[in-house]
Amino acid sequence: MKSSNIGGQAVMEGIMMRHKDVYSIAVRKPDKEIEVKVEDYKSVMKNKKILSLPIIRGVFSFIDSLVIGTKCLMYSASFFEEEEEEKAKKEAQMFCASFLFLFRKKFFISYLFRCPTVQLRKSK
Repeated sequence: MKSSNIGGQAVMEGIMMRHKDVYSIAVRKPDKEIEVKVEDYKSVMKNKKILSLPIIRGVFSFIDSLVIGTKCLMYSASFFEEEEEEKAKKEAQMFCASFLFLFRKKFFISYLFRCPTVQLRKSK
C-alpha cells in the first residue's frame, strides 16, 4: 500500500489535516455549524542543506509540528471563548446570589432568636 503522507491532529471540537504545503481545519461551532478553513503552509525545512541531517531534521520537524498545532488549537479555541466567558459570568452571579441568600437567612434567623432575649432583658 502506498503512503498518503497525510497527517492530522485533534483540535477542540474538530480536526486539523495536513498534506505537504496545505492544511485544513474543521471545527464544529457552538451552534452546531461546521467551519472549514484551508490555508497554505510554508515549512521552515524547505530546501535547507543542514536540515538533511537526521537529528537536526527531526528537531525542526518537531518544532514545525508544534507551531502549526498550536496555531490550529488557538483557532479552534477562539470559537468557544465567548461561551466560556458567559458560563463563568453565570457561575459568579450564582455564587454571589447564593452567598447573599445564605447571609440574609443567617441574619434573619439570628435576629429572630436575639430579639426576644433583648425584649426579656429590657422588661426585667
